[in-house]
Amino acid sequence: MADWFAARCANELLGKGVLKAKYFNKFQMLLSANVEEGLLAASRGQLRPGSDVIPLARSKEAPAPMFEFHWWFHASMLSGDERQVLVRHYDAEPADHTGAIFGLLIHRKDVSSGDDVAIHDEQDDFIDVAIETCSRCAEGGWACG
Repeated sequence: MADWFAARCANELLGKGVLKAKYFNKFQMLLSANVEEGLLAASRGQLRPGSDVIPLARSKEAPAPMFEFHWWFHASMLSGDERQVLVRHYDAEPADHTGAIFGLLIHRKDVSSGDDVAIHDEQDDFIDVAIETCSRCAEGGWACG
């Protein structure tokens, strides 16, 4: 999953002109390692409540408690004001599967517009997709792909 996300993010930033082609592979490799490290920390219960992981207040209607994992990745190879890559990963922790975390959605939080309302609206759209995925997976007994 980390490799998939890093490739998607690198392509997005390359398309925006923020990442130069000569740094593409290096950026992708470093971001993948960063995300994988975060996922491993999550699986070991090493994320810090309140800063690395927070409950999703908007997920009250979801069939399981949901959380947002925050990762920050600083990449000096990116140009302009977008050197900080903000990664958001939404997860569910169903009561009937204690000790399990179900990853629902991962995305790069785009703050380049500087428009707080637009940034929050876009993130809410991603959270809505995660909530819908959570509901669909719960209906299928958490056996969804």
